[in-house]
Amino acid sequence: AAYCAWRAARDGLRWRLPTADEWLLAAQGGDGRPYPWGDQPDPGLCASARTTSRGMWDLPRAGSFPADRSVQGAVDLAGSVSEFVDATAPDGRQRLHLGGNRSDLQGERLGAHTRREADPSGFVHPAVGFRLAVSVEP
Repeated sequence: AAYCAWRAARDGLRWRLPTADEWLLAAQGGDGRPYPWGDQPDPGLCASARTTSRGMWDLPRAGSFPADRSVQGAVDLAGSVSEFVDATAPDGRQRLHLGGNRSDLQGERLGAHTRREADPSGFVHPAVGFRLAVSVEP
């Protein structure tokens, strides 16, 4: 939330975290597929624990896995990092992040419907990140 506010002030645009519905639409392509590449889990098609061997803190370059691309062209939605969405908890913190990440071994954890709760203590995990959405005024 702080980064979104800083970026909005810098750019003059209304940057924000995507809602869970927006994130799911980007990941599924509007047809309900559980993975960007289709219906079956495959940890070999994205940045997962099966394909990344450079350590937890070292991410592969964005877009390194061509199959991990939604029909809208969004990359790395099944692997790489799980992403925070706009789902504010009662204490005002963002706690929900969606999707698979590079620490996942089981293919089922890489699906668009994978929901995770962030550590309420504020521990930052190297497999959790975010992407931004921008609101455009009509």
